[in-house]
Amino acid sequence: MDINIKPSITTSNSEITKLQLQFLENNPVDECGLFLTGLQSPEERKSFLIFLNNKLPNLKAPLVHVRSDSSVNELQFCIDNFNTKYFNLHGNHASEFKKSELFTFKDMMLAENSKTLTVEQMEEGCFAGICLDLSHICEDVHGDRDWVPDLQKTLFQYDVNVNHISAVRQNNYGNLYAEHICNYKTDMDYLSTIDKKYFGEYSFLELENTIQKQLEIINYIRNL
Repeated sequence: MDINIKPSITTSNSEITKLQLQFLENNPVDECGLFLTGLQSPEERKSFLIFLNNKLPNLKAPLVHVRSDSSVNELQFCIDNFNTKYFNLHGNHASEFKKSELFTFKDMMLAENSKTLTVEQMEEGCFAGICLDLSHICEDVHGDRDWVPDLQKTLFQYDVNVNHISAVRQNNYGNLYAEHICNYKTDMDYLSTIDKKYFGEYSFLELENTIQKQLEIINYIRNL
């Protein structure tokens, strides 16, 4: 697959995060995604961002997944130190986002599909575009979820700028579900069934795997 796919630093599992940073310190990559969603408090995120910048001073993170309670200072720090081009929030935070101080960054803020993503959410949040989670698209379409038509309407009207990519597995009942840990590279085979028009400028793995494992997964995806 000819897509611009990158590994990511995730923060939901502190031990995995530690291994990710250790690997990048000795094996730098040109760009990677950054997920701050696992850090619950402003103090945690501030400390982590400073630590990250000290440990990986040349890090470039084109996309940062922020939280609805993130601060302007967090986003500005990422722009100043990590050359961040896009941020993303879940589209169901549109109303909250528009009323918050983060609205200053609306020209960089992408809406992500969390279940659905409606035209109304895009308009209310004045989002700059879409961060399309392809694993959720796969499980939603396969499961014939009732919000799929609204999502299809949104994708018809708005461009996809970037993607999140997670593993997709099948349970004992034949249902597909997304998972943020990839145990088998074949968990990525679903990507070969997705139309290229749904891939954006960048695609970022959203996996609680080491960077070394993520790079192996990326090589597998490129050969699909």
